[in-house]
Amino acid sequence: MSHDTTAAEVVGLDQSIAYAEGLAAEAGEHGTDGGETYLAHLAERRVVGAGLTTATDMQEAFTTAAAAAAAHAAELTKQKSVQEAYDAAPDAGDKDFQLGADSGAGQATPASTATSTEGTPVNDDDSDDPRQPAGRTEGGYHRCTNCGYVADRGEQPPRRCWNCGTVDGQWTPAETFFPDRPSDDAVAADTRDVETEIRNAYARLAHQYGDGVSLTDLRAALPEGLDRAAVDAALYKLAAHSDVSLTPRTDQKLADDETQRTALATGASYAHTLRIHRNRSMLDTAQRIHMADRRTAESMLAPLSDRDVAYLAERMDVDTNGTTEQLRERIADRADRNREEWLADARQGADDGTLLYRADNEPEWVATWTEEDRQKAAAAAARLQHRAATEERWAYVKDRADRWANPQPAATTGS
Repeated sequence: MSHDTTAAEVVGLDQSIAYAEGLAAEAGEHGTDGGETYLAHLAERRVVGAGLTTATDMQEAFTTAAAAAAAHAAELTKQKSVQEAYDAAPDAGDKDFQLGADSGAGQATPASTATSTEGTPVNDDDSDDPRQPAGRTEGGYHRCTNCGYVADRGEQPPRRCWNCGTVDGQWTPAETFFPDRPSDDAVAADTRDVETEIRNAYARLAHQYGDGVSLTDLRAALPEGLDRAAVDAALYKLAAHSDVSLTPRTDQKLADDETQRTALATGASYAHTLRIHRNRSMLDTAQRIHMADRRTAESMLAPLSDRDVAYLAERMDVDTNGTTEQLRERIADRADRNREEWLADARQGADDGTLLYRADNEPEWVATWTEEDRQKAAAAAARLQHRAATEERWAYVKDRADRWANPQPAATTGS
């Protein structure tokens, strides 16, 4: 994705509008309407499970970003009339002068006192109760009184309800609560005890393994001392377990307020239902844990039997001698190290690709290279040549890597 203007280069209203419109257009190309080909490619290659669902989440995020950028551009466009007025009267005073210094019109509204009637995000949790969800309430929606369906934002409700089909029915103004995603700090904390409580509560509520239990009922069945952040973080990590699935309602616009308040934010959507299955795939678990961060690996290992832990230790080529707890520690160490090595390799690939891209497009910069710079470029080219030869997804860099495998000093002309 690329656009002509970066955020750091934006100056003034016109450039801000152009920047937002450009982002809306580019994000839209990668959203759900423009990315069917990519999903079809994954399906054709038999990509299933998390590989496919995360691709869908990614496209939904682009769709959301496109809508947000378009809305931002529209709001900025409303200010064009102000810009034109200032152009006509360049000596005009500021907003406080125009409306009166004591009017308060030019003062910002604190987030804690903002209302949501125009869809402004606000901190909905005005108490110190750690059991309450952090998040925001947004207004501007309309709920069908016949079926409860919530229509998209608009100044006027739609004439026809897309859910029940009622024409010219009654709509009531509605606000929708959007819980925050678990914070990095909360996810990084050890939540294994909370995860055990969640599994125990599910076992009490579900008629049989695999049944869906609403997060509303689940949260109500947990011990009162558990705060919301810890439970959300535990659910977030449980979603990585091979025997656990967290799913949204079929149509999230039918979620009532309580259901939405007890939902778990999972990227581009909100999960409302927990399912835990009787059998877990150890092959799937091995694939999931291979490059998991330490806390996620520890979470995935906690409910496993001694036999399952021994299987993973052997499969991940770690020392199988010692107690089960020692094996758990070694597996978590290996998984975390695998992840860090993968991230370091990815960063190296990005750095190498960026260097040679600049070399291809900035000859003036290349002309200033020292011998040390040329050696760095040659080393980057060698690494990219190896990637292109061993990994199909890197084949596109081969020509560029070949061009810079042996960079020469810039030619100089005699006087």
